[in-house]
Amino acid sequence: MPAPLGGLFLFHPEIVLKLMGFSLRKMFGEALYKRVSRLLADENIEDVGPIRFEAIAEEISGGAGLPDTFLAALQGDEEARRKLDDIGLWGAFLWGMNSSRRHDLPYHLDYVVSLERACQEPTKLVLERDFGGAARAIANHPLLAPVVDQRAGEILVKMTDRDGLLPWRASVAVEAHLSILAAWEAQSGSSESKLVALLPTSELNPIGVWFRWIKKEAGAKSITSFLDRVGVAEATAKNWSSGKQLPTMTVHKLLMESIFGDKQNALGWFNYWAAKQLLWLGYLAKKVERGAKCAKDPDARAVLPWPAYPFGHASFEAWCQARYPFWFDYHARRKRAKGKAEVLPA
Repeated sequence: MPAPLGGLFLFHPEIVLKLMGFSLRKMFGEALYKRVSRLLADENIEDVGPIRFEAIAEEISGGAGLPDTFLAALQGDEEARRKLDDIGLWGAFLWGMNSSRRHDLPYHLDYVVSLERACQEPTKLVLERDFGGAARAIANHPLLAPVVDQRAGEILVKMTDRDGLLPWRASVAVEAHLSILAAWEAQSGSSESKLVALLPTSELNPIGVWFRWIKKEAGAKSITSFLDRVGVAEATAKNWSSGKQLPTMTVHKLLMESIFGDKQNALGWFNYWAAKQLLWLGYLAKKVERGAKCAKDPDARAVLPWPAYPFGHASFEAWCQARYPFWFDYHARRKRAKGKAEVLPA
């Protein structure tokens, strides 16, 4: 998989942070980032002195402090480590980010944590090489069953080696990430998806579809009239139109100000980040798809369910067009039924 996974089939939090314009390297600063990386890579982390460790933890948290469980786990406390293992990578990450406990999780992040927790039993069974048991645990769980289609379940049952599980995990990961994107939109409370109209097509990638939308919002019928409205270079606008490049965050703020009169326009920013995530997801999925199409037997059997997309779709675009509306409706109903978000442990 061209991107690291965290857990059974969720993408790693650091990857998603980068997609949202955040970098741990920049957040921590180069020197602190390297120190933390060295600390976490240290096989003898239990031997790290408490003064050194607490100083680094204080820098990470900006003086606000990290939960005691984190500090204990990173210093080698087995009970604390087991507690973090039970919470999961995403749960631990979000817990650390919200260590002051001032806020409940927004709906889409609560869903990520719930998915991760639901994966604990099938993950345990996979580690025990009980692939049939893992498939049954997934099929019987109300959160996991909609993410894993019947064919993927059958492939998991027939699995004999954990090392061969990566193509399966990659397939489920792209489906899960599309679901999380829909959960993000559904948390606004709207009964209808706006993003459905901005999904990629066989003619336009996510950037091209985004540009078509922003041009319409600007009241422009052509690139020339768009240039007159927003004042960007012609070559830049043509790159957007052809799907070659999204604007930087700085330029996007100017677009929001020019078109909506508000640099923080919620719909404009959601569509921008959604286009970025769909572009990234398409890049990953198509890379795996191309590799699977080039594979010969028995290698071709080893990369199943690829080159097909989840739920039997033949292309990334067809998959998005079919599955995103399903997931938006799913989350709109689930959010109405769920009410208050799940709270992480203190």
